[in-house]
Amino acid sequence: MKKTVIIAILLIYLGSIVLVNFFGLNVKNFEGTKYVESITCEVIHRGEDPKEIKAVQDPTDDVVWQIFDFIPGYYDETNIDANPNTVQILPHVYPETADNTEVKLIYDKETTSEYCHVNETAKTVTFLEPDKGITIEIVSADGSNIKTRVFILPRTPKH
Repeated sequence: MKKTVIIAILLIYLGSIVLVNFFGLNVKNFEGTKYVESITCEVIHRGEDPKEIKAVQDPTDDVVWQIFDFIPGYYDETNIDANPNTVQILPHVYPETADNTEVKLIYDKETTSEYCHVNETAKTVTFLEPDKGITIEIVSADGSNIKTRVFILPRTPKH
């Protein structure tokens, strides 16, 4: 072989490496999509003085009740950030290696808007009044329709 042929092959080889690195190579997943199999949920209080949240499971229902003591005060839509009656919803998706681990919060927006404010992006619920709870269904966004339900209730504190 002549030197020019060897140099041409070497240049084409190096050029193909540069092109693949520049444009990228799409990797295909041939194993299929890995869907969510189950969802668990933890609810924590986010106030300055965190209150204990008591979880109660009714054996006849699949809803987990999350109950905490409401901190008295005047709260409305204008002082949401200063309201200490905010809880954080922490969903956990199994398996953790699922292709899409995002979840959606589904709840009755019309009824609950009178006494609580739900931030779906931050997954927080801020209560404006005690003794009025909200049922939230946490549903997987991958199309597998796996869900869990929680009922969050701020109760009037016992003196």
